[in-house]
Amino acid sequence: HISQIGYDEVKDLEEMLGVPILDLAYPSGDVDSRVLRIAQEAGYRQAFTTSYKKLKSLPEGPYTLNRVKITRTADYPFVYWCQISGIYQLFKRQAHKIKKN
Repeated sequence: HISQIGYDEVKDLEEMLGVPILDLAYPSGDVDSRVLRIAQEAGYRQAFTTSYKKLKSLPEGPYTLNRVKITRTADYPFVYWCQISGIYQLFKRQAHKIKKN
């Protein structure tokens, strides 16, 4: 979990890679207002999640960017295209809306 990653660990990683770590992908897409604040305070310039649902209650901005989750099924060209084009997410959201009603 991001709140368990210490400043020293990030600095060690930056030293190993030889570049600053400016962006964050929330581990397992796990983000809420507390984690968002931690990412801001840590000095990241932007942060991403693969969990669209978790972004609904958070303000839009550089710390609430959605990214496409590429799964093992992406080995198939059509599935990969659906995932990166946004079609997959569109159908997923529509299916969720239908289930709710």
